[in-house]
Amino acid sequence: MRNAISIVVLFAIGFSACDRNMVYDQYKNMPEEQWHLDSLKTFEFTIDDSLAIYNMFINVRNVGNYPFSNLIVFVETELPGNRLLKDTLNCVLADKKGKWLGSGFGSLWTSKVPYKFHVRFPRNGNYVVDIQHGMRKDVLKGITDIGIRIEKANYSGKE
Repeated sequence: MRNAISIVVLFAIGFSACDRNMVYDQYKNMPEEQWHLDSLKTFEFTIDDSLAIYNMFINVRNVGNYPFSNLIVFVETELPGNRLLKDTLNCVLADKKGKWLGSGFGSLWTSKVPYKFHVRFPRNGNYVVDIQHGMRKDVLKGITDIGIRIEKANYSGKE
């Protein structure tokens, strides 16, 4: 039993060391694989180093029968001091032939879509990001999760 616990702890340390640039990584689930147009997905995180350079991603999980090759999302970010930034992002999920671009197998695919690269957060503090789909459907079927990932930028030439 003691050896099993040691192995689990070593794996946990190993995996966390591989992802040391990760600052925030969170997903929000879509009940019954349906995203309602009026359903905002809210993410809250804290930035402790406003001098660091960051990369941001929108993570999308979809099932294989998602009927579109892309996902348009509206992203609204509330910065400390109540300043708002609004963006529209086209998340390309499949190529022109319909092959899913993300990683996955079976019927579940995950795409890590670049959102903002080499940015600084202007202040230390709490940030709130709201994401809403913009696909002209009241109920968007086939999206299982939406997420945000923030990483400290890596200047070794490899992103």
